[in-house]
Amino acid sequence: TGPLGLESIQLDSPEWTSDRARHYEISRKWYRNALVVDNSRAWPGAGLRASAPDLVRLVSGLGTGHLIGRDSLERTLTPQVLPGGTANPQNYALGWRLGQTKKFLGGHESYRVAHHGGVSSGSSAFVLYFPDQSFAVTVLANSRTGSGPLGDLAFDIAEPFMAKIVSERSVEVSGTR
Repeated sequence: TGPLGLESIQLDSPEWTSDRARHYEISRKWYRNALVVDNSRAWPGAGLRASAPDLVRLVSGLGTGHLIGRDSLERTLTPQVLPGGTANPQNYALGWRLGQTKKFLGGHESYRVAHHGGVSSGSSAFVLYFPDQSFAVTVLANSRTGSGPLGDLAFDIAEPFMAKIVSERSVEVSGTR
């Protein structure tokens, strides 16, 4: 399980096991079983499966230094540059889309955010990471809803936790704790 205690992350296979959720496709508001796909061809980039808690542990653990050093983490959070030296318009880094959000605490401060979403046959996922707070939210769905709605849900879930994290850290910084 390693330094973060990850137990569920494994190479995906088309076999259904009792610990695996069924996957569904939505068609005209009807649900049907999704086609079984052999994701072994995608093991290097997308052929893994994991529980939401383990994904949160993995992503939140990136900032601890147990998996990669802080310099390496910052390199993965640096937008890739196009030929000619210009930044890519999607603000895409190594596996992350990057941005800033003012969604929290009345929009007075801006927070650095990295995220990535994806879909597969009958499933969707969205990972939201706040690297400066070492905080992550993961939303998984066993239907192909798309990562857009899951991203909105991830930000909604993150909001009360970010408010608590930011307020606790401001108390620590002011020295009153």
